[in-house]
Amino acid sequence: MSDESKINIKGGEKDTEKPKKNKAIGIVIASLLVILIAIGIVLIFILLREKEPERTTGNNEIIGGRGIVATEENLESLIEELARPIDDASFVVNMSMTLNFDTWDQSSRSTYIKNDGANLRTVYFDIFLDDENGDIGEMIYSSPYIPVGRELRDFGLSKELPAGEYATTIIFNLVDDDYEKITELVLGIRLNISR
Repeated sequence: MSDESKINIKGGEKDTEKPKKNKAIGIVIASLLVILIAIGIVLIFILLREKEPERTTGNNEIIGGRGIVATEENLESLIEELARPIDDASFVVNMSMTLNFDTWDQSSRSTYIKNDGANLRTVYFDIFLDDENGDIGEMIYSSPYIPVGRELRDFGLSKELPAGEYATTIIFNLVDDDYEKITELVLGIRLNISR
C-alpha cells in the first residue's frame, strides 16, 4: 500500500476534516453564485422595463428631458422652435481668468469682461471681496450695464486696496428689457493688484 491511499483513523473514526472544509467552500461558492444571478436578473429587469413616455406641453416643450418624434402634424411647430433662440436666461461670459489691476483704480490692459454675442440679455456684474472664511464680503466694484456683444475694459475698483492677491466673487446679473434681474451667475476668481 502506498502512503497516498492510507486513511487515518483516530479513536476508531475516520479523519473527515478535509471533506467538511471542501463542502463548506462549495456551499459558500454556490450561495455567491445564486446571489450574483439574482442581482443580474434584477439589473436586467430594471434596464429592460418599459419606461413611461415623456409628456410635452402644447408648445412641444419637453417635460422630463426626452425628445419629440417629428410627424407631419408637428413638423412645422418643431421647425419654428428650432429657429427660436436658446433659453434667454442662459449666459456665456468671456473674461480674463484672473482680474489684473495695475493699481486699485485702474485695471490692466489685459483685463476684460465681455457679454458674448451668443447671449440674448444685457448683463451687469458686481465684484465682492471674499472674507477669511471664503464667504462673500464687501462689494468693491459694480459695473454699468453691458449690452450683448460689448465688453468692459479699463475699469477701477470702488474701494482702495493695497497691492496683493485677493479672493473675490463676481456675480453676473442678467436683466430683461426693463433692466429687472432675471437670473445670476456666481463665480469665484482671483484679483491681483500690482502696485
